[in-house]
Amino acid sequence: SPYPLVSLQSHPATQHQHLHVLHSLSRGPVDNRALLKVLFLTSASRASSLQSSSVIMGNPIASGLMCLGPSFFVSAAFILSIFANSRCYFYYLSQNNPARDAFTTLIVEPNRIGLWCYEGVNGVDYNISNLTLDHKYEVARAIGTAVMAIGFFDWLFYLFAGCKPFPPIAFKFVGLLGVVNCILQSCVFLLGQSRACNQVEDGCQISTGGNCAIAAAVVWF
Repeated sequence: SPYPLVSLQSHPATQHQHLHVLHSLSRGPVDNRALLKVLFLTSASRASSLQSSSVIMGNPIASGLMCLGPSFFVSAAFILSIFANSRCYFYYLSQNNPARDAFTTLIVEPNRIGLWCYEGVNGVDYNISNLTLDHKYEVARAIGTAVMAIGFFDWLFYLFAGCKPFPPIAFKFVGLLGVVNCILQSCVFLLGQSRACNQVEDGCQISTGGNCAIAAAVVWF
């Protein structure tokens, strides 16, 4: 055939238009406008197909190399949350804090306290997961546990997103969880309103774990 070949690999809705124009081309001299129309319809249908495929499957580049930045910040925030919520030095107990005597009746006089354990004056950590001081202390523990669970999910998501494409809605959802974790990590400071700290003025001073909690909240955001 003296006429140029035109691909018909397009969307089904435009294939009929392609065939109609090609049929008119085969019956007479080449009409440049008709040929351009075929090429335009083919390109437009291919672009539409690629766009719909990108929406469904996600952008492989965004799911791969572009995940390195968010993955770094999520990993840093998760590590900071681990130090804040699971170690024994969130607050430093002041010398006039009556909570020191309460813990002394158990094992050793405490120096610093966390959600699930405390550090004694001898530098040894002691588990107090079975000890219940008051409602606020338990709420702070529950919030800290929620932060760890959400943080692990976010970290795991970006671990897989580096090699597997996800749809954009998944990244939006994980980003929303990061904001939620920022708020929850800030609420762990409710520990300072519990009986472990509020029995006297300045009963607790922020320690290493509290500083890690502040940094984690900022990075989660």
